[in-house]
Amino acid sequence: MGYILHGTDWDDNIDGTAGDDDLYGYAGYDSLFGGRGDDYLNGGAGLDEAFYNGYRGEYSVLADGGQFWVNDEVGDEGLDLLMNVERLNFKDGAVALDIDGNGGEAYRLYQAAFNREPDEVGLGFWMAHMDQGYSLRAIAQNFVTSNEFRDTYGANASNAEIVLRFYFNVLHRAPDQEGLNFWVTALNTGQATVADVLTGFSESAENYAQLIGKMQDGIDYQPWG
Repeated sequence: MGYILHGTDWDDNIDGTAGDDDLYGYAGYDSLFGGRGDDYLNGGAGLDEAFYNGYRGEYSVLADGGQFWVNDEVGDEGLDLLMNVERLNFKDGAVALDIDGNGGEAYRLYQAAFNREPDEVGLGFWMAHMDQGYSLRAIAQNFVTSNEFRDTYGANASNAEIVLRFYFNVLHRAPDQEGLNFWVTALNTGQATVADVLTGFSESAENYAQLIGKMQDGIDYQPWG
C-alpha cells in the first residue's frame, strides 16, 4: 500500500513511505525521497532533486523518453519512475538528468573547451554556478582564459587556428569552408569573442548528437557547496 503525496508551489521536502508512493512536487525547488517501494516521483516545475540512501554504484539509471527509471540493485528502495526531476543524489555523488538544461550544457562546454570528459568535481562546481544564475557564456569566458585552454589551443593561436581546432576537437572533423569562414570572420570583425564561438560549437546540434549517447542516462558529478 502506498500514498499520493502532494507538495505546494513553494520549495518542498516530500518523503514517501515504505509502500509504493506517488510524490508530486509542483512548482518550486523540491526535494523528493521515495524511500522503500516502487515509487513515482514527479518534481513539476523548477529544479527538483531526488534523494537515495545508497551509493551511486548500487543504482542503475535508464532514460525512457522524457522519464527516468532508477533501480536500487542491492537495497529495498525499489524501482522508481521519475519525471520532471533534474538531479539525483546518492551518498557518494550525484547524477544530472537535465541534459537539455544546466547539467547538459556544462557537460558539453567542458568537452568542447578541453577536448575531454569533465572531471566530476569541476562539473559540479560550474553546474552550481549555472544553477545560481551564471550564463553559459560567462563560464565559457572562464574556460578560454584558463591554462588548460591555452595548453589545448595554444597561447598565441590565431583566430583561424582556434576555429580550426574547434572543428577537430569538438566536432571531430575537418571544417566546411563556409562554416570556417563564418566563424573566423565573426572573430576578426569583433562580432563574436572566442567564448561566443566556443558556446556556438558546444551547443551545436552536431555536438549534441555526438554526445547524446554519453548523456542520455544522466551525467555523474560531485555536488559543490
